[in-house]
Amino acid sequence: MGRRVLLSLLWMGLVAGLLGTACSSGGGGDGASAPAEEEDPGVTDPGDDPTDPGDEPSDPPPPDPSPSASIEGCVGCHGEGRAVPVANNTQPGDAHFVDPNPAGPLTASGYRALDTEILTVDVGGTSVVIEFEVRDELGVPVPDLLAADGRFALARLLPPVGIGDPTRWDSLITRIENPGTVGDGPGLPAVQATAEGFTSGVFEALGGGLYRYTSAFDPTTGGIVAGETLRLAIQLSAGDLPADNGICDFDASLVAPNDCVSPVSLTRDIVQTATCNGCHGVTSETRLALHGGGRTDVEYCVTCHNPGSTDANSGNTVDMTVMIHKIHAGSTLENGYKIWGFRNTLHDYSNVNYTKDLVDCRSCHTDMGADSDSWRETPTREACGSCHDDVNFDTGENHGSGGAQPLPQDDNRFCSNCHPADGVRTAALLPVDSTHSARAVEAALYQGPGNGYRLESVVYDPLTNSVQADFAVVRDGVPLDLASAPQFGPGGRLALYLAWNNGEFDNVGSGATPAQPVSVNALSTGGAVSALGGGTYRAVIPRPTSARGAATVHLEGHPVADFDNDGSFEGNVPVRSVFASLDVDGGRGSSAPRRVVVDSAKCNQCHDAGGAGLAIHGDNRVGEIQVCTVCHNPDATDVNRRPDDPTTTPDGKEEVSIDLKRIIHQIHSGVELENGLFVYGFGGRVNDFSKVNFIGNRQNCETCHLPGTYSTEAAGSAAPSTIDTGSDLATPVDDLNISPTAATCESCHDDAISRGHMEQNGASFSALDADIR
Repeated sequence: MGRRVLLSLLWMGLVAGLLGTACSSGGGGDGASAPAEEEDPGVTDPGDDPTDPGDEPSDPPPPDPSPSASIEGCVGCHGEGRAVPVANNTQPGDAHFVDPNPAGPLTASGYRALDTEILTVDVGGTSVVIEFEVRDELGVPVPDLLAADGRFALARLLPPVGIGDPTRWDSLITRIENPGTVGDGPGLPAVQATAEGFTSGVFEALGGGLYRYTSAFDPTTGGIVAGETLRLAIQLSAGDLPADNGICDFDASLVAPNDCVSPVSLTRDIVQTATCNGCHGVTSETRLALHGGGRTDVEYCVTCHNPGSTDANSGNTVDMTVMIHKIHAGSTLENGYKIWGFRNTLHDYSNVNYTKDLVDCRSCHTDMGADSDSWRETPTREACGSCHDDVNFDTGENHGSGGAQPLPQDDNRFCSNCHPADGVRTAALLPVDSTHSARAVEAALYQGPGNGYRLESVVYDPLTNSVQADFAVVRDGVPLDLASAPQFGPGGRLALYLAWNNGEFDNVGSGATPAQPVSVNALSTGGAVSALGGGTYRAVIPRPTSARGAATVHLEGHPVADFDNDGSFEGNVPVRSVFASLDVDGGRGSSAPRRVVVDSAKCNQCHDAGGAGLAIHGDNRVGEIQVCTVCHNPDATDVNRRPDDPTTTPDGKEEVSIDLKRIIHQIHSGVELENGLFVYGFGGRVNDFSKVNFIGNRQNCETCHLPGTYSTEAAGSAAPSTIDTGSDLATPVDDLNISPTAATCESCHDDAISRGHMEQNGASFSALDADIR
């Protein structure tokens, strides 16, 4: 019996054993199982026909208006040491088990990771002959690969055609895609790059982890010229293997095999895979993995995704430069972006919201590649127009003073005249770097030791029954005079909030309902705020009589800046919010801060604005997830933002919980939920999170959570989440709630079966606080 067959049987036995430990069917897992080879991952189509019986949504019934009691028994199965614990996702059998090995998850083959090194490539004959070596995560040779496990792609790197043009990849192995019955393109056949599977030619295992592949593709048909730069890329992937890509760049010799270590005469090394994985691979079991999980490296992607490839169904290019910009720009595009992938599957990226600063090119274009400055040194119609898709370069529409740049002047020769790499931005001159990084550069002035928002002192004054908060704003080492600084003139905002109790904020008695904190305009000098000199200010925050024990003060807001040097300060700048805890009774009670269950650094790894981190609500709440809990507490809903008539809302509800433990799970679950999340925000704006497609692994709680903070016991000790604020918004006494464990678990597992399971085990979706045990 071969090694992979034996390991596969053992693996199947392990999986069957783990499945047998489940105590209920629940809501299903979210494991990172790979789809079939060559299948695009796909996106849930919100336009699916709800009348199709096979597509029938299983909406849970609305909350029973009659309160019910709740005694949750979740720990019986899901507690520490129980049959299917939630507490530790690193142990097999846990409900959220994720293999924590830094090399990656164990696959059925017995390997966690593969390392493919291409040794030589011979393009001098009528076949491409590739010799390569494969080792596992321990550096041990892998001897048992099969022909079905691999494929290769081949492309040449073309020099610039004209002045101002970039280099570009040109695929040598192509196919013709005929448009299907779907799509909105011109309905014409299109050329697409492709790869050749190792089953097409002769695949040989040479022993000791060495392999040779002789292609069916004849390189003489590609017109390869001696000395031109080529890239050969290998993809190894199968259902039981970890995926890996191997890359070989070489200046073609037609008389001898080419090595993969000699310098090449032409390079195009702009964006790094490691940079992509800053978001796409935040944990060991996730990384950028497309087309069934087999394409993992940017260097491989460009061998197919280059200017020579078009989607026949949409007519859109799938050139990497254009496609990646359009995917990440998504919802900001005038014309959206769609492509039809494998088996004519629609991928509509028109709802994508990039979670970093879209205007800051450096969030992806870091200084780690040989050609990392190409994005700013070589502006092109294709690159710039991919985000600025309302610009018509042929007519000059929306191109400002740049006017028309009609074809056949397709060599981009004039672009750098108005868009040099860097420099001072003016009305007529828009340098690429300074135009796109202006916000990040300004934001950086509020970062670093001593800079930014500072709470110098926060104390309770029993004589005035108020909290005194001394604060300052420091920009580039200089405390700002808030009365005269243009950064906090019209358009700027600075506010202090007082919230209580730190055990679980409820803010009862604040006067801001439901459950919102007391707020003070920190720019109200001469009112609630007095200047102490030297850029330090003191705010007096009245303490409501109901505020007791440990409380939190936080300072938030946004300055503005003149990004385009026209004298007008109007662009928001993200500055990290700060907070401090105190005892508002004035005695020796605890002033411990609210519990921390999520590491803000984990949020900021994917969410970032100008280097300040997560920035929401108009760049007012920035960088620290703890600030969110002050308003997004268990008793808070969006009731004040919603229309009076629920029949006019997309979800038909009078209000929804905005408790952080619910909405964060619901937001990141997005398209996976049976019932999408709609939250009404500022100005009655509807925030539709039902189309969010999380790029990580929802099953891995530690993608966001700190270890030991997401157990069933921890969930059960939290406060229930209000879903109906009752007749009196000022008090939670008459609120109807979801019991605490269910409030957390149902935010991801919201199907009817899971909800029924929770109710059978003591959960309630309509309970008064007094009836939850």
